Amino acid sequence: MKTDTIKTITSFLALLCVLTGIYLSLTILSFLPPAYKGLAPKIYILNFIGTALGAILCPLFLPGPVRSKPLLLSLVFILIIIIPQIIVRCMGSAFWLDSWPAIVILELSLSFFYPSCLGLFFMAQSDRTMGGYAFLFALAILGGIFTATFLMPRMVIYSIGSDNPIEIIAVLFNASKWFFLGAGLSMALSLIILNVDKRPKFNDKNIEQQIAKTNWSRIIRLISLPIVINLLNAVMEMRLYPFVPQAAEPIKPNMIVTAVAVLLFGLLTDKNINRFLNWFLPFSILLFILLPCLLLFEAYPVFILFMNTLAMIFRLTVWVVFTIALLKSFGGNFWVYAIVSAIYLSNAFSLLSPVLNKALPLGTEYTVFLMGIFAAVFLFLAFRIIIPKERPVREEDLASISTYHSGSIEDMLKKQRLSRREVEVGMLLLKEGLGAKEIGQRLFISPVTVRDHITSIYYKFNVKNRGEFMAVFVKK
Repeated sequence: MKTDTIKTITSFLALLCVLTGIYLSLTILSFLPPAYKGLAPKIYILNFIGTALGAILCPLFLPGPVRSKPLLLSLVFILIIIIPQIIVRCMGSAFWLDSWPAIVILELSLSFFYPSCLGLFFMAQSDRTMGGYAFLFALAILGGIFTATFLMPRMVIYSIGSDNPIEIIAVLFNASKWFFLGAGLSMALSLIILNVDKRPKFNDKNIEQQIAKTNWSRIIRLISLPIVINLLNAVMEMRLYPFVPQAAEPIKPNMIVTAVAVLLFGLLTDKNINRFLNWFLPFSILLFILLPCLLLFEAYPVFILFMNTLAMIFRLTVWVVFTIALLKSFGGNFWVYAIVSAIYLSNAFSLLSPVLNKALPLGTEYTVFLMGIFAAVFLFLAFRIIIPKERPVREEDLASISTYHSGSIEDMLKKQRLSRREVEVGMLLLKEGLGAKEIGQRLFISPVTVRDHITSIYYKFNVKNRGEFMAVFVKK
């Protein structure tokens, strides 16, 4: 079995285990007796605080895209975050519920798993210019949700022959330690393989320096969109979607539709993420425009079910696609764990629901008006992602590129795994400065197809426009 395949399998298993463990911990909250119901929001807050701390601390102990870390240091870090999970969960749910130090230690160490596992999952890719593993990421999320929310609770209720919440919590709490142990072991194996496989990401040092350029404007817009979505969810008192589905419910047809749609969108993202975003965001804008109808048509259950299904598909797709889009827009090393955790952390804005609903005037009309403002902000941000500003090509850049030997340019294009047709389009872009229409006439293809090839080329070179693409090849 190839090293790349082993890295992918181990990192995927680690991510699947940790997402199942996290969702299982959140599912336990839905079984809490009334006396402990106030505990859930506090645990959510601890979860987000721990994830943010983990995103900052992980680069100190775990390898990055460019710089590695001592293997022993990384393994010790993994061991440190596993030990509290094993010890506290072995002591039982009763000890956990009655001890605030145990709750804090458990939730903070649990939250460290997400940025570390997800960062290593994307680090397992042998080349950052390759298509992301969106399908596997979506599969891990859906596997975690269905296992922790539907499968495990129903198995426990069936095995113990009781629906007593205290007994269910005790069994689920104890069982969850095996998922975190599995995540830790898979992470350790993934780290060992990453340490052995030290192939450079790029063969040409100059290309690496040019490509490792962070597109901060795109990153800010990509993070802002989910923040707007979660603020809207907060205004709607989390009616758009909860943090976790209701535990122990039977799997409904709309849940199957959601899973199939998200996996399909993951496949489309793997094929061409920029093209998918250009297709996905206009439909997202339309969904945003329709969301106020949830408040106006609450008496129509079929419509509400339809809109809630679309909202869940939208939420999970944004989580998958935007996380990968952020990674592709980031060219640094230290903050990579924060970048891959940003979309997950944006869910924290949903916790502002009590604050916003106290501060805002009462009445459906005010809520609908505020939702319209959020829709306008969302439209602006999405528009700038779909149609970014294009820097004009400078004559001196084109003249400098024309001094290159054609073979050198072609070799540099092929190093980024461009297809044969993409190489032809890239050569005409660089050597002659032609537009999409002229390239289409030269190659006997439509301008739309040319634009798709150009989008794919920009994606593989991690640039956002023609000016930046040409700057990679300008002879200094």
